[in-house]
Amino acid sequence: MKTQLDLISFSYSPHCKRCGSELVVRNGRYRKHEHIYLCRRCGCNSVFSSSDVYRMRKPSEMIAEALGMYASLGISLRSIGRKLKVAHTTVARWVKKLAGRIPQKIHPAYSVTWRFDETYVRINKKWWWLSVVLCDTTRLVLSWGLREEEHAGEIVHILKQAIENAGFRPAEIVTDGYFHYPWKIKKAFGWRFVKHRVEKGLGHNQKIERHFREVKRRIKWFSSFRTRESAENFFSIFFFVYNYLKPHRGIGWQTPAHRAGVPAETLEGLLRPSIPS
Repeated sequence: MKTQLDLISFSYSPHCKRCGSELVVRNGRYRKHEHIYLCRRCGCNSVFSSSDVYRMRKPSEMIAEALGMYASLGISLRSIGRKLKVAHTTVARWVKKLAGRIPQKIHPAYSVTWRFDETYVRINKKWWWLSVVLCDTTRLVLSWGLREEEHAGEIVHILKQAIENAGFRPAEIVTDGYFHYPWKIKKAFGWRFVKHRVEKGLGHNQKIERHFREVKRRIKWFSSFRTRESAENFFSIFFFVYNYLKPHRGIGWQTPAHRAGVPAETLEGLLRPSIPS
């Protein structure tokens, strides 16, 4: 199947919007002039009047462009809606839909040293911790999570999620020496498997601090996230763009995913169904 799309018009070969199968047949017309295609595989009816995305009215390129701007530029949902001539609530639904499709497991080819640190973000006028596990060599974000200040036990879950996403333990993990970290790291990684190195002081642990400056630069336009869910949806897309789409000067203008040997992904690819073999 060969599909070419843009923001104004697009051509297509018939396929199922939900499962991607090309085993489709015509099943009547919608509004007397648009063909309805019935999928023999999953039973879904598809109409290609304006979109190639299941249960959406806009093409995947427009949705991906909107979400890319939301994740990487200092622009609000309302500004994106005015630019694309859609309601800001529609853009919010796009964010929620795509955030649920972002793959968690990454499986880099190598990652000897990890860095772990936290920074504050504001949610519903309260301060929360944003915890991030970053690969020292490739700058790949292996896992992240939001936690309230009194819930320090969630650090273990975030570290274990990094192991699950990567598929292995690192040889070493670097932190800034916060008193919670040593025993949380030992509990997550095991007492004899991972070396814990502390880098304290101004300028130390600089790689992950530089990453947090990018986070702060983007979210300074928000006075506060309204809910934890909205914050998690935003950071899901933000870290996906960071890992797969944004080149970094420190690694030779490559994306972290490319440097780590992770297969390439795009926002459009997450919106469109995968073609079954």
